[in-house]
Amino acid sequence: MTFIVGMNTSDIAIIASDTREVSIANNQVISFHDEANKIQNIGIGFMTGSGFVELLEPVKKRTSEKNIAHTDEITKIVDEERKAFRNNSPFNSYITEDIIRKTGWMFSYRASSQNDIILRIGILHLSLSAENKIALVLDNSAKISVPSDITTEQAIEIQNEINKNMVSIMDVPNYSDNLGRNITLIKHVMREVSHISETVSESFYVGLLYKNGDMSLSNIIHNNSSKYEFNNV
Repeated sequence: MTFIVGMNTSDIAIIASDTREVSIANNQVISFHDEANKIQNIGIGFMTGSGFVELLEPVKKRTSEKNIAHTDEITKIVDEERKAFRNNSPFNSYITEDIIRKTGWMFSYRASSQNDIILRIGILHLSLSAENKIALVLDNSAKISVPSDITTEQAIEIQNEINKNMVSIMDVPNYSDNLGRNITLIKHVMREVSHISETVSESFYVGLLYKNGDMSLSNIIHNNSSKYEFNNV
């Protein structure tokens, strides 16, 4: 399971994902490590997923094998892998549909609007939209994707906290200060969620897509350290 934060400040699309990978047997976490970078450069932006490896891995493999040029390609890959999983799942129909319902993807990209470039964060998750329909994180707002052991009420509270406290480029025009404020907020909610779910770590990676098309990926960001850096990709 994975905890994802997507924040659209209108000039920077921020996607953060925790670093924990777990092994589960009989619905119990039997081992884990906290070093996994789950954020993928897909060409048009960054992408990550949350849910079950049975769906996440084939989607990740296919998006890594091509340079994505349009969100329709992401939708097509996800749709085809959902259908393939339905047809070949080793589980009964109830568990199969539960896995599909609880697995989703978040990705950043640039779009055109009235002769201007705008930033978007898209989400493919059946809790937010119908199959093949992308839910959007619009300007100056945030959305999250949570593990299945986080309740709906907890998820709403966390998302409201982020939307209340995130800062847009209009609030804090300096890019460095803006990013620093929002990463501090992400640290806070990562720590909060890690105390609720044993499948989530306090540490995380961040992928940034800028309005001019530049992209950068952080090193691993630890909650107990103020040091982090970004590398252009």
